[in-house]
Amino acid sequence: MASNKSLPTSYAEALDALDGHDSRKLMNNTYAVDVGDYVSILLHQTAVIRFYPDGRIVLNTGGWQTVTTKDRLNRCLPYPWHVASDARKGGWGLYENSERVAHYSDGMELRPDSNGKLRPWRGGSDFPITLLGDREHAAKQQEAIKRLTGRNV
Repeated sequence: MASNKSLPTSYAEALDALDGHDSRKLMNNTYAVDVGDYVSILLHQTAVIRFYPDGRIVLNTGGWQTVTTKDRLNRCLPYPWHVASDARKGGWGLYENSERVAHYSDGMELRPDSNGKLRPWRGGSDFPITLLGDREHAAKQQEAIKRLTGRNV
């Protein structure tokens, strides 16, 4: 990572940022948490990014489409990907360079294609996280936040 304001943009960088810990504060109200199957980047108590070992990246605002949430998403998205507001088309869009490739929605993913290039993917029947798994991972994330901040969530 280039500076103390940088956030990880891949699973490998997220593991490096954790530096052997289960969880770690990265910047103001922003934490990395290793939940086993993936590494979450949390903003407050919301997992805004999930990095998977196979290269997948899952995006989530938790309903908080704020300037700060967008900032954290953009800091974690690898070049040339970013999220931007688009009043003409309504809401947020996912962009590759300057081209809007999809309307933003929580749970959308970037997945590597056969050449390793990230491509947008919208969840379907093979969405990788089960509801039970989400509850278990949420509990682990909440424990990490309590450890890091001393606050109950």
